[in-house]
Amino acid sequence: MKYGFIKVAAAIPSVKVGDTKFNLGEIEKQIAVAEGMGVEIISFPELSLTGYSCQDLFRQQLLLDNAEHALLMLLDFTRQLDIITIVGAPVCVGSLLLNCAVVIQQGRILGIVPKTYLPNYSEFYEKRWFASAQDLHPQRIHYAGHHLLVTPGQQVFRTADGVKFGIEICEDVWAPAPPSSCLALAGAEIIFNLSASDDLIGKHGYLKSLLAQQSARTISGYVYSSCGFGESTQDVVYGGNALIYENGQLLEEADRFSLTPQMKVSEIDVEKIRSERRTNSTYVNAQRPPMTGTVSVAKETGGAEEFVHCLPKNNPEKEFTLSRTVSHIPSSPHRPIWLPHVRRYSIFRSADWQSGSSIPIVRRLSLVSAEVLTLPLPCLSASRPSISWATTERESWALPCPDSVLPAAPITMP
Repeated sequence: MKYGFIKVAAAIPSVKVGDTKFNLGEIEKQIAVAEGMGVEIISFPELSLTGYSCQDLFRQQLLLDNAEHALLMLLDFTRQLDIITIVGAPVCVGSLLLNCAVVIQQGRILGIVPKTYLPNYSEFYEKRWFASAQDLHPQRIHYAGHHLLVTPGQQVFRTADGVKFGIEICEDVWAPAPPSSCLALAGAEIIFNLSASDDLIGKHGYLKSLLAQQSARTISGYVYSSCGFGESTQDVVYGGNALIYENGQLLEEADRFSLTPQMKVSEIDVEKIRSERRTNSTYVNAQRPPMTGTVSVAKETGGAEEFVHCLPKNNPEKEFTLSRTVSHIPSSPHRPIWLPHVRRYSIFRSADWQSGSSIPIVRRLSLVSAEVLTLPLPCLSASRPSISWATTERESWALPCPDSVLPAAPITMP
């Protein structure tokens, strides 16, 4: 994290169903590109090592062994890399086969997160092959050269810079009580969703609304990566969605139905998220213990720590470049309708907003009165924009304004 921002990526690699060697190669290519761009955390779609649409092949031990071997190769590939990678893989735990997200960094598995809600309606029948995390008792397994505890409790991961993130898988966010809500209340500032959501008429808009609402409700960053080209189209079609949100605002979106691999990268303002959470009294009250219900790995093992700690960076001084657009005007919950016109017809410095001084602007333009909207200057001397207004004629503004935005009555702030 630099300057309060963390660079994240949602990747959609090419896939061949059941071909773990090919899928591993595609994942490694995108990890290498992301590492070069300074990405700190990258997520891939659900069951990305095998392909989501393997269907009854998930019952074959050969496929499960190949998936574990591919993960071993991926661990070796990332041994010298600081980037945190989240991939999807089937994992056997005792008599259960779980649909899991595997978190790896610097050649080590940091944790395994099983899927909680399995869709078994309409075109989905995941319970034919997988068990839910709700069917799991905490159990230690030997997987890909690591001794790991797999638990049904939500796990919150913490990077070396202190950024906390959690993981849910596809259907989890569609549930009435998504795991991401508990993860956020337990401290997670970013949620990663590994998905394999198919495309139906009208579903894409509903999905974007759902993710935006969940990101806004939990006051968190939300990184969503879903299956794309290469998955079997026997029953459904996968359009390939990569979406990155910050507190309900869409930062990046991938092209749908692309025939080539995609990776969307953006920076999430973690310090802004922390500030918004401290300000929002409803969010603060919701963090009371009876409402969280979160069980961390450390608590399961009797430890005192609350988070799964990621590894320190080998190269902490890596160059950071901000790729997203950040407004030079402080954000305000009261966004006047005249703000776009101010931006268009005036030249001002952000320091003017900070100091509360008057903003230079073209005054008394030689236009017909019907084409001019005169507004008083808002008082900005307080720590946040005030709803009071200066009323002197000297501080009035004159802006060209089309008839479509001229108010029928004097403008008042809410």
